[in-house]
This record gives sequence, C-alpha cells and structure tokens, in this order.
Amino acid sequence: MQLAATLAARKPSRLARWFWGLAGALVSFLASVAAWQFVTGLLASQPLLGIIATALILAFVAVLLVIALRELAAFARLRRVDTLHAASEEAAARDDLPAAREVVTKLKRLYRDRDEMRWGLDRLAEREAEQFDAHALLGLAEAELVVPLDEVAR
Repeated sequence: MQLAATLAARKPSRLARWFWGLAGALVSFLASVAAWQFVTGLLASQPLLGIIATALILAFVAVLLVIALRELAAFARLRRVDTLHAASEEAAARDDLPAAREVVTKLKRLYRDRDEMRWGLDRLAEREAEQFDAHALLGLAEAELVVPLDEVAR
C-alpha cells in the first residue's frame, strides 16, 4: 500500500504528460468532428431535429464552460489559501507581528462573505487588538476561523 501511495504521489514524467495531453486533445477533436458531422447531417435531412440537436450541444458546451470556470475559481481560492498559509508560517517563524497582522487581515477578507464565519470574524475582531505576539495572533485567527472550517469539513 505504501508503494502505491509513493507511486501515486510521484510527479508524472514529461513524456507521460505529453501522452495524456495529446490523447485528451485527440479524443476532444474526434468528438467535436463527430458532433459536427452529426448536426450538419441532421440539419440537411431533418432541419427541425438539427436545430434541436444544435441547441442541445450549445447548452452542453455552455454548462461545460461554467463548470470549467468554477473549477478555475476554486483553484484560485486554493492558491490564495496556500499563499496565506506560507505567509503565516513565515510570520510565525520570524515572530513578525506586522506580517502576522497582514495575514489576519487577508484571512478576514477571504472569509468576510461567508455567513457561517460571521461569529468567528466578530470574535477575532474583538480580541485581535489584545495580541502583541505573532504566534498568539495567528493562533487566535486559527482558533476562530480555521478550526471551525476544519470541523465542518470532517
């Protein structure tokens, strides 16, 4: 089992990435050509059915684009969280209170639109001025914002 986990965690080789990228492009190309030929043939023989097929394909592509955009937005949020995590570790390692305050400000900005975070944000706002140490401030932010989210995720 450990061997399988090690192999799965390993970064794929450049050749494997090229293979899977080209395979995906080829399958997408073939599916697009097949759909195009199907719709144009249907339009020629049965115009009403061709229009319906065109509308269905356009709706499918629109939904696919929305899903892709949502996934890209999720990756952007993950990148923001990773950046905040690295900044908090650096602030804690250097015991840098201004950097810790900046991290906490960015955390509050990240979670300000989430209703379930309102109570934690309010408690953090009440108590953050009392913290004169980077570790204490980051610990407070973690206890009020991050830990409740981790509990919900479990």
